[in-house]
Order: sequence, then structure tokens, then C-alpha cells
Amino acid sequence: MMKKWIVRTGDGEHTVEYKRSIFGIVSVAIDGECFRLGYVSCLKERSEPFRVGDEQCILMIKRGGKAEISAAGCEVERVKVNT
Repeated sequence: MMKKWIVRTGDGEHTVEYKRSIFGIVSVAIDGECFRLGYVSCLKERSEPFRVGDEQCILMIKRGGKAEISAAGCEVERVKVNT
């Protein structure tokens, strides 16, 4: 499963990608730089703070493997990905 967002901050647009393997291994790529979060159970929820440009954001991994980004100081737009 892959999800992708465009995050618009004061210094421009940034791409954030969320990938989850069939084994529950999660990784996040921010502007192409990949960070592996490891195993995340699909039965639990988890929040991961991260920075995009000058803004603080939170990746919220929800039950069932769903994910959302929350950012107070910028605009977040979900991009449809065909996978």
C-alpha cells in the first residue's frame, strides 16, 4: 500500500510518501529521502512527528493500515496513486 501527499509550506512544495508492505513494514519518504519506521501492527495506532521544510507535521498511522498527515501551519493535499 502506498499513499502520497503534497505538503505546501512557506518554502515551497514537498512530497511525502507512505509505504506499507504486506508484512506491516512501514517507510516514509520525504522529498525522496526514505526513513524506515519498521513493523507497525494494523491493529494499533501510531503517530510519528516529522519536519517538512520549516513546518512540524504528524503522520498518523491508523488501524487497518490507514494513514493521514496533520499539519497546522501548511496545506496538505492527498495525491491519488495507482498501485
